[in-house]
Formats: sequence, structure tokens, C-alpha cells
Amino acid sequence: MKYFYLILFLFFSISLSAQFKISGVVKNEKGELLDFTTVFLEGTNYAATTNEKGRYEIKDIPLGSYSFKAMYFGYEPIKMPLVINKDTIINITFLGEIFRLDQVEIHANRVGEHGPFTRQNLGRVILNKENTGQDATYILQWTPSMVVTSDAGAGIGYSSMRLRGSDQTRINVTLNDVPVNDAESQNVFWVNMPDLMTSVHAVQIQRGVGPSTNGSSAFGGTVSLNTSDIKVNPFIDVSASYGSFNTSKLSAQFGSGLMQSKYSIEGRISMIKSDGYVDRATADLNSYFFTASRVTSSSSLKLNIISGKEVTYQAWNGVPEEKLDRDPQKLIDHYNLNKGDLYKTPADSINLFGSDRRYNYYTYPNQVDNYRQTHIQLIESWMPSAKWKTKFTLFYTKGKGYFEEFKLNAKWSGYGIDPIFDENGNRIDRSDIVRRRWLNNNLFGLRADAVYKLSDKSELQFGLFGSIYDGDHYGHVIKSSITIPQLDKERKYYDNTGTKKDFSSYLRWTHNIHEKWVLFGDVQLRLVSHNLLGIDKDLRSINIENQFTFVNPKAGLQYLIKPNQHFYLSYAIANKEPSRGDFIDNVFVENAKPEHLRDVELGYQFKHRVLSFESNLYFMKYKDQLVLTGELNEVGANIRVNVPDSYRFGWESDVMVLLTDNVHLNFNTTLSRNKIKHFTEVIADYTNGFDKVEIAHENTDISFSPSLTGALGLVYRPIENIEVGWSSKYVGSQYLDNTSNPNRKLDAYYFHNFRIAGDFKSKYWKSLEISFELRNIFNDLYVSNGYTYSYIVNDLITQNFLYPQAGRNWMLGARISL
Repeated sequence: MKYFYLILFLFFSISLSAQFKISGVVKNEKGELLDFTTVFLEGTNYAATTNEKGRYEIKDIPLGSYSFKAMYFGYEPIKMPLVINKDTIINITFLGEIFRLDQVEIHANRVGEHGPFTRQNLGRVILNKENTGQDATYILQWTPSMVVTSDAGAGIGYSSMRLRGSDQTRINVTLNDVPVNDAESQNVFWVNMPDLMTSVHAVQIQRGVGPSTNGSSAFGGTVSLNTSDIKVNPFIDVSASYGSFNTSKLSAQFGSGLMQSKYSIEGRISMIKSDGYVDRATADLNSYFFTASRVTSSSSLKLNIISGKEVTYQAWNGVPEEKLDRDPQKLIDHYNLNKGDLYKTPADSINLFGSDRRYNYYTYPNQVDNYRQTHIQLIESWMPSAKWKTKFTLFYTKGKGYFEEFKLNAKWSGYGIDPIFDENGNRIDRSDIVRRRWLNNNLFGLRADAVYKLSDKSELQFGLFGSIYDGDHYGHVIKSSITIPQLDKERKYYDNTGTKKDFSSYLRWTHNIHEKWVLFGDVQLRLVSHNLLGIDKDLRSINIENQFTFVNPKAGLQYLIKPNQHFYLSYAIANKEPSRGDFIDNVFVENAKPEHLRDVELGYQFKHRVLSFESNLYFMKYKDQLVLTGELNEVGANIRVNVPDSYRFGWESDVMVLLTDNVHLNFNTTLSRNKIKHFTEVIADYTNGFDKVEIAHENTDISFSPSLTGALGLVYRPIENIEVGWSSKYVGSQYLDNTSNPNRKLDAYYFHNFRIAGDFKSKYWKSLEISFELRNIFNDLYVSNGYTYSYIVNDLITQNFLYPQAGRNWMLGARISL
């Protein structure tokens, strides 16, 4: 028995004298490794700091119970109880932004956790996956109800998106809460912001009206881009990619990290080049981004400069449908119909018949768009107390550039040039000319936002916004095939100015009832004036003055079933002014009307580690909606017309499933019905001079609004640092105009992409990412956009022009972080 007590005594003696260690890695939510983090056991001398790789180790800790704590300047400390009875690994992740910037800063255009609106958030990890040079729209195309297209066919150059069938002029886009939509055309020219997504750390897409926003009202949705994160550690990132159509991208980023615990600078420079899928549809793009920040625990001050320059060869005209049909006789008929109009020279004929589906109408070597746009933003956020926070934004956007065109045998009278007479007295009033059409615009603005916490359950947010825009539109004749003595290359043959003033204010209220119900109310008052004055490009005198006053209320509620699932319901009213083109492009409409929308959203969200699911119904009822007629103006912009009554009704679903720890599946679907109750088609009749014919249509489909879209993504990680992905996109058939005429229709299409990527670590670099993407694997020859126009010369003639997209193509990319 005495041996038993001796063994028991020795066991307890060893246990009491046993010593263990704690080790791990410390990082933040963005994955940055945090050096000089203090890690300790409270009330003891056991402590350590992390090294340059974020690693720590505390040795010789006796058996017992402790309070473990980790502290890093600018983050909330992490504290947890800990029992030490063996060697323990504790990896630590600090949540949120440095200095709680996610709490200090106001993102006025974004829906928070309790906003009763349909939205989707995309973080930097998702944005970086496919960021190998294509425009931002192609990175967003996998989200619900999103359809994208590209003039050049490969996603570099002029690209655009549609959300729930609404074109880009009806999708409100902001960058750090500053409007990106052009004030006059209301379009978003992504080509002016090449490689923007490299500098964006978060995107929120709101489908439907959403809360009050800046600039033109959101009719299809809102895309909110944010560049405002602060990186703790210094870094240098260099990325390069090369692929089909001689496409290349080179981008370099640097960041100082947080200096003196409050200062930070970051920069990027990018160059992107591509020959384009369509013949001669080249793109030569470059951009830079610079930001300087000063942050504290209660404030931040940031200066952002984003500038992009693009030189793109025009591919606005599209491809005749007869050429894509591969029917020689149809193409000959098309040629004969347009001989002397579209096809004026032997070179035009050779170009038409000698090319494939990549045909580009333009052959003049310098038929380019040349434009630079620069955004300057000064943003100050301040949180003076736990109840108050404010934000002031001063911004300026400068754009200047031209597109150059060759015009064969042009009448001088169209350019204000007087005829001349040769030595024989013959009158000369025509020649081949080269013209440049310029846009020189400025946008100044200021916005102020504030949030006041009424109580733990109630919050008020309010703000003011004001902007002033002026855009000079003018043209020069820079060259003529015949010497014109009086030709002055600096003379403006047309010159007009558009000025637009936009002032708005909003008040937003949220209130939590019994921790289950969240009530939401939002009202915006918006005052807009838009004036056009001068001589237009067709030498018409224009003098248009418009004043609009809009009140846009929204209301909603959210019911929290559990912390990870909720229902929401919202009702919103939005009003929107016509664009510049709506006033001057449609010869059959004297004055476009503002649009009115009532939007109802009903949805359910469920979030779990293994399964996330969102499903929602929407009903969008319009009055005087401006719908695309299917026609284009002379610079490739869509022509629109008001329709009295129309609606969009649909169901959207978005599902993410973790099938295993290594297999991730996500898919989304949209089913919709998009109808115009009464539509009057107006057709020009040239049979006997010029007249017009009106044709009434009932219950037709809204143009460019497919009733079914969907996307699927499957990701497999065979080992920790390798990822293999498969993604598919389906877009149902859609009409080119609002007549539901099957002869003016885009066929349904789908395509599949394959991607493999690896992230390799080394003592020589932080990360080396290599990726290879094979796009449109099965070489589906699809068309994603087009336009149509009809006219009468004895018989009705309809002509369709389409934009073919690239077949099978590839991209190889690499990114190294130092």
C-alpha cells in the first residue's frame, strides 16, 4: 500500500511542476499578419509579442486556469478564459477595421445588417479572383440578375451591365459614396476607370430602389464601391497577366502600412492592352490610384485620387445579323439594301465579305475614343461621442477627351464650311474629312452625413448633397482630302454646354422592437435643374431648360427569426429625370417625361457555416418608364422613349453550400416577367418623302429583359493552397425592342469558365499567386447585345446589328506580394 501512495505522490508532484506553452498566429480579418501584437496571461508575467510573421510563443506556463488576452493598437482587445493542461495553439483574428473604422465611418449608400433591402456584399477575396484585366462589370457578372456585354467582345474596352433588365443609366454607381454616373448621360463608362477593382476592397450590389443615394435615382439597383480600408503592414504587390487576343495587364501596388500608428499612403499604377476579339477593337488603357490617410480611434481623413486614360478603337456599329447567320445570299441582300449608305467604297465591300463574325465596320486607322477621367476625393469622418458620428466629402471629377471619325464625301454645309470654286468655276462643297467630337466636363460636389444614436434600439441618419456639373460639347474638322483655304482646325463647328445642378437631402430612421422587429424609414427630397444651350452636332440650335422636384420615400421592416435568419419587407418610391439623350436624340419625341417607380421587395435570408440561402420576390411598377427602343444614336448610345404603364415582377434566389470542407457550391437564379401594357411603335416612312407610321402593341416584353438568368460556381480545394473552379452563366432570350417581334430577338446563351489557381509561400515573398483561366470552354458563339431599327420604303424593312462575344479564350496571371 505504501508503494501506491508513493506513486500517487510522485504523479501529483509531476503534474504540479509540469510546464506547457501557448503558440499561434495573429492576423486581422483581411488576412494581414500582425507583428508586435502583445499576447499575455492577465495577472502573470507570462507574455510575448508576435514577430514579423505574426507568430508568438509563451513558454514554461504551469498547469492552471488563466485569462488570455491579445492587444493590437487600433483594434478592440480579444480576451478569453483558458485552462492550461497541455501545449496549446491559439490563432487569433482581430475583427473589423483598424481603429474601428467600420464603426467610425458612414457608408451612406450601403445597406447595413438590418436594412430591409435586397443586396449582396462582395469582399476583396472574391474581387481578386478574376481580376486579370477585364472591366469591373465582368467581375460582377456572377451575381443575381446581372447581365454584362462588351462591344469588343472580350470584356476590355467599352462594356456595360444590366440589372433586372435595367440598363446602366438606371443603375446608380458610387465610389466612396461619390457618384460615378455621368451627370448628363447618366451612363457609367467603366473604360475610364481601368483596373479599378484592384483598388476596391468592398462592393455592395443592391437590387431594386434601395435606400436614398446620390446622383440619379436607382431604378434597377445600386453598385456601391469602397476603397477605404487601411492596411496595417507595408506591402508591395506586382501582378501581370497575358492571354488571348494579345491581352496583357501589368499592375504594381505599394503601401506604407500604418506609420506612427496613424498615417498611411497607398498607390497603384496599371497598364492594360488588348487587340480585342472584334477586329481592330483595340484597347490601350492606363490608370493610377493614390490615397493618403490619417486615422485615429475616433476619426479619419483621406485623400483619394483615381485617374484613368483610355484609347479604344471604336466597335459601336456591331455586326449585321445576316453575317452571323452565315447565309451568303442573306448577306448579299443586306449589302444591296445598304449599298451607297453604309457601304460606300470597294474597301467597305471587301471588309464586309472578307471577314468572319469578328467583323468591324470601321476601317479608318485612327477611329478611336481618347479620353481621360480623374476623380479627386477628400473625405473626413469623425466620431465625437458614442452617440454621434459625422462624415464630410468634398469631390471633383474632371473628364476631357474626344472620339475621332472619318467621314467619306461629307457635305461641308454640315460643318459650317462655305463652298469653294476651282479655277474652272466648278463649285466644290464636299470632301473626305476627319472630325473630332470633344467632351470637356467638370463635376464639383459636397456631401455631409451624420448618424445620431437615439438609444440602444433607435438611430437617426441624415445628410445633405449638392453637385454642379458643366459639360462642353464641341467638334473640330481637323483634316480634309481637299485643301480648304478657310479651314481652321481649332474652329468649333458646333458648340453647346450642358449644366446640371443636383441638390438633395435625406432622413433615415431605424428602430429595434423587442430585438425581433426592426423598423426602417427613409425619405429623400431632390431638386434637379438641367439646361442645354448652344449649337448641337447637327447644327440645330438647342435651348432646353428643365427643373425637377422629387420626393422619394421608403419604408420597411425586418423580422429576426433567429440571429442567422430573417424576413424583410420594403416599399420604396423613386423618381428619375430624363438624360441628355432623351431630350435631343429621339426625333419623334418633343419632350421626355420623368419616370416614376414603386418597388416592393419581400425576402428571406438564412446564414449558416454550411448553408447560406436568400430568396426574394420583387414587384416594380413604373409610370412613364423610359425604355430602350432598340436603336442607337450616332455615338452608340441607346435611344429611349416613355411608356405609360409597365412593370417587372420576379423571383431571385442565391444559394451557397459547403458540400465538404474542400468543396464549395454556389448558384443563383432569377425568374421574371417584364411587361409593357401599351406600346406604340413609331416607324419612319420614306416611301413618299418623310412621314411616320404608328403601330399599337399590347402586353409586350420590355426590351433587353430576359425572363430567366442564372449562374453556377463550383470550387474545389484538393490541397490547402490550390483552388480549382468551374463557373457557368445562363441568360435567356431577350428582345431588341418592345414589340415582342421574334425577328428582333437575341437567342438565349450560356457559357462555362474553368479556373485553377495556387498560392505559394516562401521566405522570399509573402505570397505568390498563379492562376490560369479558360473562358467559354465549349466555344459557344453567342451574342449578348444588339440594336434594331425599322423603316418603310414601300415595304417594312427591319435591320438588326449584333455584338458577338469571344469564343474560347484564356488568361494566365501571376501576382507576387512582398
